Amino acid sequence: MNRPNFTLLIIVFLTVLCGWLVMDRLKIGIDLGDESYYIALAQRFAHGDQPFRDEMFITQSFSMLTWPIFYLIEKLSGTTQGIILKMRLVFIGFQSIIAMGLFVFLKRTFSVPVAWFSSLSYIFLVPFGLFGLGYSNLGIGLLTLSLICLACVEEVPASTWLLALGGFLGGLSIVAHPGMAAPLGISILVITWKIGRSGSFFPKALIAPLVVLATTALVFFLNGVTWLDYWWAVQAMNYTNQAMGSNQGVIRFLAVVRGIVSLSPFNFLFFTWGLWSLFEYREGKGSFWRKGLWLGSFFILLFFTCRTSQGGLGVLGYCHVIGWVCLLLLAQGSAERRKWILSLWLPCFMGMLTLSNLSNSGLSSGAVAFQPLLPLTLCLLSEPLLSAVSKKNNGWASFLGMSVALLFIFLEFRSLMGTAYRENNYRALTERVEMGAFQGLKTTQAKKKFIEQLQADLARYESVAGRIEFTCFFPAGYLLSPQNAGTPSVWTTPMLGYPRYEALIKKILPELSVKVRVYDETYSKLDIWPQQCEPLKETDLTKPAKLIKREGYELLVAN
Repeated sequence: MNRPNFTLLIIVFLTVLCGWLVMDRLKIGIDLGDESYYIALAQRFAHGDQPFRDEMFITQSFSMLTWPIFYLIEKLSGTTQGIILKMRLVFIGFQSIIAMGLFVFLKRTFSVPVAWFSSLSYIFLVPFGLFGLGYSNLGIGLLTLSLICLACVEEVPASTWLLALGGFLGGLSIVAHPGMAAPLGISILVITWKIGRSGSFFPKALIAPLVVLATTALVFFLNGVTWLDYWWAVQAMNYTNQAMGSNQGVIRFLAVVRGIVSLSPFNFLFFTWGLWSLFEYREGKGSFWRKGLWLGSFFILLFFTCRTSQGGLGVLGYCHVIGWVCLLLLAQGSAERRKWILSLWLPCFMGMLTLSNLSNSGLSSGAVAFQPLLPLTLCLLSEPLLSAVSKKNNGWASFLGMSVALLFIFLEFRSLMGTAYRENNYRALTERVEMGAFQGLKTTQAKKKFIEQLQADLARYESVAGRIEFTCFFPAGYLLSPQNAGTPSVWTTPMLGYPRYEALIKKILPELSVKVRVYDETYSKLDIWPQQCEPLKETDLTKPAKLIKREGYELLVAN
């Protein structure tokens, strides 16, 4: 059998296997917090509410990109039944587009099998186990495509369209997550410097930044949002951070830097040994088995380093290990590859610092910014192994060469199978939800019972004119009813006392017809973040109301 057919057979078989594993994993686990928030926001805007006016929470801009997707799915299917699973499929489609972009970028330098499976690994990269188009996943995905376009500008003669495309995707990434402005800005500065060296500085250097500004302005305009609306939302978040005593700014930044450089002695031992194994792997002139031994040693140590950092091969492990390994490999490569340090590694590093400083999750959230480097790192690790396997470059050599990416996919999938966001007992997720927004997903028996009972109660009052409000930290509730949210935020935030927030409450309150309070013990039982809630009273509604008490929650319904 000739080489092309044999290699193609391996690629097709393993790609189909990986695809089947991902599609099966999509149906496991229900998150009543973050993922539900992503989709509840999209639902709110798809049903007519306006960003930054009816909704005050600062991390809502990403939904200006996702609500049209929700709207299209709802219109085509005529229902929101199973909307969570459908949006997860959209997420995998989005990751697949990025993987294809990475493949086109990487195959110009590396062999096709290695580039393909290194790119395929991106589909398995699901930070925090959340299969959702939230601000981090959406923002870093769009940024990845933007960085690829901008990194290729110098090498492609017709680079004007790449500058425009990179600026467009970069503008969308900033809309999804404003923190992406820092890595994108670094990338644009690098490109501007390269263009300046080529002697064609003006007007080509202005294309990318102008397209970025035009794209963000266009998205805001199409959603009916002014920059003043956005400014008010930022002020509301600042008010909330002060009320909650959140540490931001320099203090947070120093904590992030300290987290990067200070590994525990146990981790540091493994990390040092791993880097030495990598050095031997790159520089040694031994056989395939010698290189394989050093590489295997490195991956074992990588696994344990990440495992002690944050359960499995989590994003914190990528930040501590993968990003730095990529820098080391790039520095050891040719002068052309060292350019990638400026084009890719430096922007990702700046993104890590920025996202860590902005997020309450700190370094674990900032590590998401290193995602664009993962496929590149796997290619750089695979290359010496491929050359050591066989000079004939036959099908088996290709298979063994891409084994680095396959090994990483296997380890990451093992980690992913063992963790469903906020439902870590994976073996207990056996009960399939048969109706509603969570239709088709498997969860625990207790969570399924709670969701179905609450959904049945809410369905009795769908015909009541007005809006619905969940008085606790429970964005999933808004997915259980077609009524619009009667609150300034579907992600409840303590902003009472903030003038613009209270004015919005007074505006919406007369429309309120149903209030729902989830008991604190229910939060603990279902593994949701707890938040103190006062018992509901009939005076909580401006209309005459009746109180309905259930196990785990209570409803206040206007007569």
